[in-house]
Amino acid sequence: MNFWHLATTEEKRHQFCFLINRYRLLNPPLHRNE
Repeated sequence: MNFWHLATTEEKRHQFCFLINRYRLLNPPLHRNE
């Protein structure tokens, strides 16, 4: 991931949020009901 070092802080934030949202969609927090 060499692009990570070249990306700006704003780009990193968008990329990070995108990955988090995608992860949450693919892996719903079912354990929250415990």
